[in-house]
Amino acid sequence: MPDVATLKYYEDTYQEYDRFSSSIDMSEQWKSFESMLPPGGRVLDLGCGTGRDIKHFLEMGFIVEGLEPSLAMANCARLKTGAKIFDLAAEQIAFVEEYDGIWACASLMHMCKPAFFDTLPKIVSSLKTGGHFYFSLKQGVGEARNTDGRLFSFYKMDEITDLVSLIANTQIVKQWVSKDLAGRSETQWLNTIVKKSES
Repeated sequence: MPDVATLKYYEDTYQEYDRFSSSIDMSEQWKSFESMLPPGGRVLDLGCGTGRDIKHFLEMGFIVEGLEPSLAMANCARLKTGAKIFDLAAEQIAFVEEYDGIWACASLMHMCKPAFFDTLPKIVSSLKTGGHFYFSLKQGVGEARNTDGRLFSFYKMDEITDLVSLIANTQIVKQWVSKDLAGRSETQWLNTIVKKSES
């Protein structure tokens, strides 16, 4: 289940978060992910928030669904996009080979590390063979809770590489570091795209 204090933060501030996040330019990440998907492919936005990325992927011609544990944010995403949104946390994902692509932008960082480790194989199971999974995490070490209540887990690139290597039928096809697009100069993001290969 999702971290209770983190979930409460987003329930209480979803309108502010929507205004803040909607203007962030994700072009680099979007293009890298989309280039690996079939035209009109089926995409799941894992931790979709208020629907910014769903809206973009729909405009690019993909079939898109979302998964979001905050009911307030999920409802906002539904109103904004008309997409189907599952009221679930990432830890509860249980699809089997349904998606050509899974997108998790700045969402899995709110999971404690053991939960993240346990959830990654389930995400891969939700991909079709040949499908791709994009995720971004904050660079750093350990876990910390903000004064606003949110839990953050931090990672190093080699930590991510080692973790993915433990999951059967997966390979990392792209990794890169990017600056924070919201202007927080101290924050660096680790971007990873994983491909599900044939068994």
